[in-house]
Amino acid sequence: MRTLGFRTHVMLVVAGAIGVLAALGRPWYAAAPPPPPDNSGVFEVHGPLHATLAAMRRWLTDGTGITGWDALGTSGQVLAGACGIAALCAVCCFVPGLQRAVSEPMRYVSFVVAGIAAWRLVDSPGPNDLLELRLGALIALVSGTVVWVSAQGVASAPMRRKVAPPRYTPPPPPPVFETR
Repeated sequence: MRTLGFRTHVMLVVAGAIGVLAALGRPWYAAAPPPPPDNSGVFEVHGPLHATLAAMRRWLTDGTGITGWDALGTSGQVLAGACGIAALCAVCCFVPGLQRAVSEPMRYVSFVVAGIAAWRLVDSPGPNDLLELRLGALIALVSGTVVWVSAQGVASAPMRRKVAPPRYTPPPPPPVFETR
């Protein structure tokens, strides 16, 4: 199996960070509808699975709600800052002299990005029974996971060294043939 290269991982960190920042502008939460009435008739099946499937449909298709910037407040700003730092560190890894200095901070900041995205997916900023997810939170979780996994690949890459230009060595003199 072929693994992705160093440059590809760097670009995936940058793309994932851009994805998280773009997701902050999309709806993350919306008001949950009231629970359906209990219509447990003889042949009617209405339970938690039906409500969960309806909620999952709304997660992906409903474009209304509170954007990530408005809903998350300070943790949204921390998430955006961590994405910016991770992307900047990843790009700085292209410079061999900076790679050692920025690879470890990028590794730990990527944990922050994935952690905040997962935390805010599970714990909404208000009462959990009044809000439900929207597509922006799911996009941020996937993009944050891409940042985290790719940053681990960049940080684990061997340190690149500056390659000295080859020295010019003149060719050997042609052989001299003696005639008798």
